[in-house]
Amino acid sequence: MGSGGDKVIGRMIAVSPRDTNRFYIRLLLCYRRGPQSYEDLRTVDGVVHDSFKAAALSMGLLESDEENHRCLTEATSFQMPGQMRHLFGVLLIYCDPASPSELWSTHLSALSEDYLRDEIEPTTK
Repeated sequence: MGSGGDKVIGRMIAVSPRDTNRFYIRLLLCYRRGPQSYEDLRTVDGVVHDSFKAAALSMGLLESDEENHRCLTEATSFQMPGQMRHLFGVLLIYCDPASPSELWSTHLSALSEDYLRDEIEPTTK
């Protein structure tokens, strides 16, 4: 319980965009307060949408690359660079980012950290 007796979520687990249903449920839960059911979560402005993705689109959560940036930023705290590149590929395939090149350049250091490290500190044989 939070201060004042309100129930709060302490932590939400990361979800891969490849797991599309759970990914959109998590996205909606980040922006909606107190949904009582899955149907309630899919309801936007009185319209019950067929899918969680449709509800997220209706709320305007997928019109920009903001969520893609947030996903990559969050992943930098627990994923290795190779996993980051895999996640970037998943985002390209499943999330259809508006500006893939901007997404790449913004997160380039996290995506290429291992290559940069190997270039700076070459191993000797």
